[in-house]
Amino acid sequence: MENTLKILESVNQFYSQSFNQLVVITVALLAFAGVIMPILVSAYQKRIFKLEHNEIKESLRRELDLELDVQISKIKREYEVKEGEYERKFEELEGKLEKEVAVAVGGNFHIQGNMNLESGSYYAAFFSFTRASVEHIKAGREGNLRRALRRINEKCLPKLNKQLLEADESVTDSFSELVSMLEEFNVNGRYADDLKLLKYRYKQAQERSAKETA
Repeated sequence: MENTLKILESVNQFYSQSFNQLVVITVALLAFAGVIMPILVSAYQKRIFKLEHNEIKESLRRELDLELDVQISKIKREYEVKEGEYERKFEELEGKLEKEVAVAVGGNFHIQGNMNLESGSYYAAFFSFTRASVEHIKAGREGNLRRALRRINEKCLPKLNKQLLEADESVTDSFSELVSMLEEFNVNGRYADDLKLLKYRYKQAQERSAKETA
């Protein structure tokens, strides 16, 4: 009988220790999933879309530099007369190429933003559509600009919070640049409603906690 009691006591002690260890492990896992994991995911997404942005930009710049050299050679052959005429044509060409760069970069960011939305990466989508909007303004593509602004206001900002918006200065700087350019582009007040909604939704996101978007 005494041996039986010792055995039962040992079994009870074993299960008590095991249960306590299970509780500790469970709490650690919940802490990891709820606090550490979102930070790691945010950092990873930030790293990815920065690399994509730089790669796209450098690739387009290399291609357009080659195109610029070709066009300059043509101008030199066709306008060998007055130096002033050459300078004027060069400036026209440079302006045209800058606009083409904006069209290409804006299009790439717009597509990237749509892909980010499909994967549920709202922070990356916010950055992509912000950059796309800036380039759409430079290119004068108002149809694409309005579409990008709608995605920022309706799809991205409602999913963001204070912690995410403060994670990377380049993202907030990009948003500030967009607001500034849109204010200058707002001739006859045609973007007044977009600007008002953009600032309002951004302010809401700044006041939103991470728990509210979990």
